[in-house]
Amino acid sequence: MDVLALIEEARRVFTDAGFECGDSLLPPAPESAIEVMGEALALPLPSEIREVYRVYGGQGYVEPGVTGLFGQHRLHSPDEVVEHHRMFLDNCLLDPPPTFPPAADDWGYWVPSLIPFASWDAYDLCIHSKTGEVWEFIPNTGLIRHRPSIAAVLREIIGEARAGREPRLVAMRLA
Repeated sequence: MDVLALIEEARRVFTDAGFECGDSLLPPAPESAIEVMGEALALPLPSEIREVYRVYGGQGYVEPGVTGLFGQHRLHSPDEVVEHHRMFLDNCLLDPPPTFPPAADDWGYWVPSLIPFASWDAYDLCIHSKTGEVWEFIPNTGLIRHRPSIAAVLREIIGEARAGREPRLVAMRLA
């Protein structure tokens, strides 16, 4: 199932389960905004992130909780993606990581090839610009969760909602 179908499924499952996930979603981002985002980041944009922004251009502020398009994580606008990326470059780039992905006990690194596309509190979901893998980043800790793709994130939170649980990512250390 592609990202568009998974987003539609997530919205349907969230509504059926009584969750407010996906409130305040913005209209699709214009193709020009997606291109400007890629140019500002100076990174290739994976196809899945392009698909997301062709469906929704971000999400307005929502109260903390399980209210974001990605469960707890609210979808950033393309401008917010660039702002978060710059903030992490300016404040969280300690030294270049020795390897990517980092070892499970290697904490605290911001990886400049990650694109932060959704967040709640200090937790940002980021897609790797080359591999399309999704990582969760916390500035004071580093990378804490890993999923193979945006589609995998959506499938996981859909499964949680279908099971009657809050649609959020299950805690997990680096893969």
